[in-house]
Amino acid sequence: LKSDPDQSVRVAAAIGLLRLCALPPIGVAIASLRISPENASRRLSAFFRAYALKHPGEALTFVRHARDPLLITLLLNGLSLAGNHDVLPLLIDLTGHADLDVRAEAFRSLSRLGHPVAREAVSKGLKDDAWPVRAQAAMCAGRIGLAELAEEVAPLLGDPAWWVRYRAADALLKLGEKGREILIAASAEKTRTGRIAQLILLEKSAG
Repeated sequence: LKSDPDQSVRVAAAIGLLRLCALPPIGVAIASLRISPENASRRLSAFFRAYALKHPGEALTFVRHARDPLLITLLLNGLSLAGNHDVLPLLIDLTGHADLDVRAEAFRSLSRLGHPVAREAVSKGLKDDAWPVRAQAAMCAGRIGLAELAEEVAPLLGDPAWWVRYRAADALLKLGEKGREILIAASAEKTRTGRIAQLILLEKSAG
């Protein structure tokens, strides 16, 4: 964990030590992993999920005081994959974080937990300046089933970013009769709004 030059080996060591109840304090372990954007692998996600399952309280306390955006996203990912609903208030708060990756991960994690308490945060996220955040907020609305937000998701069918349009269309299809009505009406337009609505309707009917 401390000295191997290969990060995948260090992560494997951390997971092994965690299972043996011999992991150093989490701050020390994270420092030893030497995490950077270039090595933020799925294996790291596995470690943080395992840590959140074994030490939920410590993981939650640590992320509350974390400052590095990458570390925050990894910890949020781990806590939500572990199904820890105690993180919900923090996730909602972090949907307004200054870093767009943290905001996007907050919505991604809220989607996994699927709790309707996220409604107000999702409503704000649909209007975020960053398109990755709008996309995640739209996905969140659909996965949680926030049917009351269908009218707010609808404008994103014409968003400049293709992924936002796609996620919005997919979400509307999951938002009950109102969402489907909006999507069918939009599909009649000869615009990018109409094209994305047609695409989703065709995809889902084919599936």
